[in-house]
Amino acid sequence: MKSLIDKKQQVVLGHLLVWLFSWFIMSLWASKGSRLDEYLIRNLSVVLPTIVLVYINWCWLFPKYFSTKRYWLYSFLALTFLYLIFSLGEIIIVEWMNFLHPDRQQKDLGFDVYALPTSFWRIMNGAAPYTLGLLSSTIFLAVRQKNRDDQEASALRLENAQTKIKYLQSQISPHFLFNSLNNVHSLILQDKEQASDYVIKLSDLLRFMIYETDKDFITLSEEIDLIKKYVALVDFRIGTSIVSDNLNVSIGNSALKIPPLLIFGILENGIKHSGMGTEEVFEFNMIVKENLGSLHVEMNNSISSQKFDSEKKGFGIDSLKKRLDMYYPNAHTFVFTKSMNKAKTTLTLNSQE
Repeated sequence: MKSLIDKKQQVVLGHLLVWLFSWFIMSLWASKGSRLDEYLIRNLSVVLPTIVLVYINWCWLFPKYFSTKRYWLYSFLALTFLYLIFSLGEIIIVEWMNFLHPDRQQKDLGFDVYALPTSFWRIMNGAAPYTLGLLSSTIFLAVRQKNRDDQEASALRLENAQTKIKYLQSQISPHFLFNSLNNVHSLILQDKEQASDYVIKLSDLLRFMIYETDKDFITLSEEIDLIKKYVALVDFRIGTSIVSDNLNVSIGNSALKIPPLLIFGILENGIKHSGMGTEEVFEFNMIVKENLGSLHVEMNNSISSQKFDSEKKGFGIDSLKKRLDMYYPNAHTFVFTKSMNKAKTTLTLNSQE
């Protein structure tokens, strides 16, 4: 907690020093080295409105509109605030000078300072310091955001590489592979054609895990195809069609791009922890819906009394949450709940294409 407070104090101090430096340089340039103290006092009437405009941009305009790529709306609102601050700034300057020099004869400005300005050149000349402050803050925030995006992209690539290894080691468990090979052996003796189909599905599954998970995105149809092949293998292993019968898929846009193994991870985690194939009584139901770029995944499954290594390490759910936070910040909802011997997983996300 102490370090967090210290960091905030450093940020506040940094901002304060920047404004003090800007105020000093502006006054030094305007005074040309003479009567600096007088110009420092005068320029308070310019610096304070500029500070207001910059922090409106910093705290509201930039994060709400520029960061979300609504550039036209951002430009319109930024120019509107610039015009209003300039209009208010003119009044502040006049009133401030009257306050500093109450006995001085008021200078005829040639226009009514209390009326909204309409002269283009008057606005261009008078709004220069406010425009500079607005542009400087926007450039600074844009560069900072770009650096953060680059850092997050690097972290995402690292996370994807780690996820690939973890999925290979944990999600497609050795227990599943051993059972699959035993099934192949049995099928070869009973039905060579069915054994060949089984081997092809298993080969496609492993090939996808090794090669396709290097990609940042795959199509939704590729993910669903992988899921169906996996489900077919599971159905054969447990000797029923309960998994495929309780997997409901409805997608409108099969070309929608999603991170690889996103839905598959939910499916495999639910199947593994439901006790399917190891317990007589289990529950499994999964729904995958896509409509107009919105993807909804819901899974209900029983919870086996058997403990798994991935559950002890918290890999499945924790890894999924990290990937969602990086790929879909503020554009997804994920809820995982457990009650008694049942679990429910719900994922809703909006495509960022």
